[in-house]
Amino acid sequence: MTTSPASGAVLRHEALLYRDADEYAVAVGAFVGEALAATRPVLVAVSGERAEALGVRLGRTWDDVEVVDMAVLGRNPSRLIPAIRAFLDDHEGREVSFVGEPIWPERTAAEIAEATRHEALINSALADTPIHALCPYQVGVLDDAVLADVYRTHPVVQVDGRRETSRGFVDPQLVWRSVAHLPTAAGRCRTIEFDLTRLVAVREAVRAEAERAGLPEGRADDLVVSTSEVVGNSIRHGGGSGVLCTWLDADEVVCEVRDHGQISDPLVGRRRPDLAAEGGWGLWLANQLCDLVQLHTDAGGTTVRLHMTR
Repeated sequence: MTTSPASGAVLRHEALLYRDADEYAVAVGAFVGEALAATRPVLVAVSGERAEALGVRLGRTWDDVEVVDMAVLGRNPSRLIPAIRAFLDDHEGREVSFVGEPIWPERTAAEIAEATRHEALINSALADTPIHALCPYQVGVLDDAVLADVYRTHPVVQVDGRRETSRGFVDPQLVWRSVAHLPTAAGRCRTIEFDLTRLVAVREAVRAEAERAGLPEGRADDLVVSTSEVVGNSIRHGGGSGVLCTWLDADEVVCEVRDHGQISDPLVGRRRPDLAAEGGWGLWLANQLCDLVQLHTDAGGTTVRLHMTR
């Protein structure tokens, strides 16, 4: 059965602060159950353990929910908005519900920074779409800074069963520009300057770093393609040249591309380009292929950092 959303339905984006698994199951289970009772399509992106608990609570109705593992889909948080958009497109003309838990204790600082940016950008990317989104955060296990950002990125926060308007909510653009965890890699990186004549050298440098890291051939190919695409963007839009820096961390290989251009669109790389488009694929492909993509831009230029876990 197809139903139409309520007239003027737009994004409702709220956070849930919960203390333990029982509180989580009750609150999220109620949210999903109410959506199903209203015949709204539901997408749930949480960890496998959380999904299992919700499945037990909701019983047979859980079969009507589309479930994805957040640790896979949201490993790179930049993939989340496109996935939500695709779910909306699959149910065009209907209001949908979404549960997404993008931050958990094992997340790295870089991943948390990008997940926070994602939470802010939902508010602009999906502002005029008929979706009710609930984002759970566990109190007591997440850092205070993470919980403070909850109030900056969610217009409404649910605490102890009460919905409160967030007084700390700020413009998504401010969060996008201010949250950028890009510590320097001084002394560890191999550097190559590039322009249009040095694309082969760029690919060779990335391939060599991937081999030193022991990446499987397919993942090495993905990193080479992603870096080449981002370097191509730098040449076309960043002044014609730039610097590639590559290094190995304990569990990943990192390729960083720097140029003198600026990016004004916070959603760059988070919109799937039209298949007929000649441009716009670089950051999109990098987001789909890499485990994490970070972007920082200011008056001094743009830095894109690509991570691939070994």
